[in-house]
Amino acid sequence: MPLNEIWDDMKIRFSGKFAVLLALTGALTISINAQYFPVHPGWPGPGQLFVGTCYQPIDRSPEQIDQDIAIMKRAGFNVVRMGDLSWDSFEPTQGKFVFEWFDRIMDKMQTAGIRVILDIPGSPAPIWLHRAYPGVDIIAQNGSRLPPAERYMDNISDPDYVREAATLADALTKRYAHHPAVIAVGYDNEIGNGFMSYSEADRQRFIAWLKKNYGMIEVLNKAWATQRWSRRLNRFEDVDLPLADGPGPSERYLDLHRYWSDVTVARLGELEAIRRRNMPEVPSISNLWDTASRRGFDYLASYKSYVSFGAEGFYPGDPISGALGALMTKGDLGTPIWFNEFTAGGGATMARRAGAACTPTCRC
Repeated sequence: MPLNEIWDDMKIRFSGKFAVLLALTGALTISINAQYFPVHPGWPGPGQLFVGTCYQPIDRSPEQIDQDIAIMKRAGFNVVRMGDLSWDSFEPTQGKFVFEWFDRIMDKMQTAGIRVILDIPGSPAPIWLHRAYPGVDIIAQNGSRLPPAERYMDNISDPDYVREAATLADALTKRYAHHPAVIAVGYDNEIGNGFMSYSEADRQRFIAWLKKNYGMIEVLNKAWATQRWSRRLNRFEDVDLPLADGPGPSERYLDLHRYWSDVTVARLGELEAIRRRNMPEVPSISNLWDTASRRGFDYLASYKSYVSFGAEGFYPGDPISGALGALMTKGDLGTPIWFNEFTAGGGATMARRAGAACTPTCRC
């Protein structure tokens, strides 16, 4: 085949892919050029690079912590993310806060020249909270109670959870509001990866959400196409919780996710209000995982109300999806994106992701 025909064939075959790549490259260029507009004089800004680690001092002895900080300093780390997943280390029983152990670590990080993203650990909730307030337990689709066997098995729509999580956030942000090591605050690690719950109280809260959003039962019947399969609703109280795992119509399933998205955004808004009240000079940089399949939430419609810097756990399966995901996380904020977690190398397999607790945190 002549060279000109080969070139024409290549253009036809790959023009779509090139267009996507060029579009992404253009978007990335715009993003980079726009991201350095100053937003707050005290926040991280142009010409700064932060490289570090997600660090869990609750798993280390005092001697090991000293060794770890020395290693971090020699490696050139200048930031750590700490506090997440550790609610009962700060509040071992209801209303009893213990911060002295964390004070010492914060002071050592400051001495070593390492800044701290202080993650508010609103999830997972401690066992004492589940025992004191059974509404925090997750109820499965079949009505059975699920013990909090793994992280994020907390009903974040429960009013007792909401109150106690806010109490923790208030105490933590007041304690470290003026600590010189703090560079940012994070909210509820991977809040999008929590569980939906199916208690009667959850059904009533879902019904209240439907009434607010649809107003009249006739409007809901139309939106849900209930004429199909003889599923018309005569009143809102006839509504059952849609089943996330099926069976059931997609319209109801979509509203179930919209409801839990609003619940999630409300929790983030409450944490943001606490930060603005107690630490207004400190930005929020949170690893939220809005695209998690288990629950997820509508980040792009809401992020400006609780995000200072877009941030994510960066586990790209391929370059295109990784770049697109990062751009969506950054949105059109004037601040650069942070990768609060990421995997080294290509392909975010579960084995690589399982080791992410000790992978770098960086901003570039």
